[in-house]
Amino acid sequence: MAQDTKTELHPLHRLLASSEPLRGLLTRVRQNKALTDQVKALLPTDLAPHLAAALMQDGRLVLFSHSPIWASRLRFAVPRLCEGLAEIIEVRIKVLPEISAKPNTQRRPRRARNISPQTAEQIRVVAAAISSDPGLSAALRHLATRSEERMNPASPQETGTGCM
Repeated sequence: MAQDTKTELHPLHRLLASSEPLRGLLTRVRQNKALTDQVKALLPTDLAPHLAAALMQDGRLVLFSHSPIWASRLRFAVPRLCEGLAEIIEVRIKVLPEISAKPNTQRRPRRARNISPQTAEQIRVVAAAISSDPGLSAALRHLATRSEERMNPASPQETGTGCM
């Protein structure tokens, strides 16, 4: 006979309070939220919504913005913030990376770039002149050869891979 395996669901705040590391994390999040709200209150009303977060690290105020433009505008507000928050040694402003809602799974195919026969010949000359690095010399020769192969593709009969 199967036992009833119902799991009691606990509110998130009770789970967070049940563990010392999670309690510390929750406290830190609340402190950062309070600091962010305090910094936003010191900013001009048009700039405040563009402050994503603020945190304090060893007397250094770190501000996070969503774009470089607003980060630049935040830099102009630093004197005002230093007046309003007495314990600041330094202010750093960082731009958060853009995270798209759905990842771009379609990649454009890479287009092979062709170099001219004259350029390929110059690459061969340079490769021949390099005696101190055989790996670099071989890579340059390979580059020149691959470029010529793209410019003059062999027919299937010549490569032995075609149908007879």
